[in-house]
Amino acid sequence: MTSTAHDTHDPIPDITTALDPFGSADQLRDRWRALLGPLGFDDQVLWFAFVDLHGRIIPALNQLPLPSAPNGALVDQVMERLADIIDAQSSVRVAFLITRPGTDATTPADREWSRLLAAAAVRVGVDIEPVFRANATDVVLVPAQPVSHRAVA
Repeated sequence: MTSTAHDTHDPIPDITTALDPFGSADQLRDRWRALLGPLGFDDQVLWFAFVDLHGRIIPALNQLPLPSAPNGALVDQVMERLADIIDAQSSVRVAFLITRPGTDATTPADREWSRLLAAAAVRVGVDIEPVFRANATDVVLVPAQPVSHRAVA
């Protein structure tokens, strides 16, 4: 699912760091970056991995092709299945990454996917990590809520 796009200003962490414990969103971003290798994607895909109590990604990545338009019913179905799996492992969290073609910045669709994942996780009681998006140029955190750039009075 990757193409040949390379991002020279964002070095790829060594793959051996991918399973190191993480304690922040920046460190999780680095784990995703190590797992992805060179950036560039032909399709839109939801990647997810389980994270143990110590902040380590459990070495089994899962991928689900995504439609281009955010789909709440699909997210609900995925999250319900994850809740069934995690039920006996309450200390496990889930990390999500959306990969897609392009070089543009975070889009409204990226933010909607993130919002849908966060809302569904709350509804079914699944603990999740911050959601990330990767394209041909970068791996970025996607806030579930719009970020306001206005100053607060």
